[in-house]
Amino acid sequence: MIINLSDIGPQGESFVLNRQTGELNSLLADLIGENPYEIQLDLLPKDQGFELKGLVQSQTPELCSRCGIDIKIKIYKEFKELLLPKIQSPGLGEHYSRVNHYTDLHEEEGPGVIECENLIFNAGEYLHELIALQIPIKPVGEINSSGDCLVCGLNIETTQFGYDEPFPAEKKNPFSALKNIKLN
Repeated sequence: MIINLSDIGPQGESFVLNRQTGELNSLLADLIGENPYEIQLDLLPKDQGFELKGLVQSQTPELCSRCGIDIKIKIYKEFKELLLPKIQSPGLGEHYSRVNHYTDLHEEEGPGVIECENLIFNAGEYLHELIALQIPIKPVGEINSSGDCLVCGLNIETTQFGYDEPFPAEKKNPFSALKNIKLN
């Protein structure tokens, strides 16, 4: 879904995207499969760019990293970004600052910044990456107050989910094969 920012009026524009409207069905299929999704997207013109804010709600099919059963991970993410025209390169005497490391960024401080080339914003690509970042590395099912998994019913404190294979007790000398070699 490509949005031409020059077509946005002074009052802004709102978009509601879901499975029924279908704009992002094929684009999000690798992340959420056939699960329903609801995306609200508001674009408001600002001084030198646009303010992008909204909300993403969906589910993604995953395998529980504890027991291997199919689960659905809930995705809920509010976002707020500034869309600014892309700066080609700083001129003589101009400069801009960056953080030293991504850990120096603080998410709660304010909106992020997205640079758009030629006032074209690829909302589909942005939303795809936003959803992908919400998927946990080790997905697990939800647990209740007593510590039982709501998917498999096992207690996560008392159940060993790992696999442990015992090593052979006898250690073989790696040079024992040399005893049988006969040299002329």
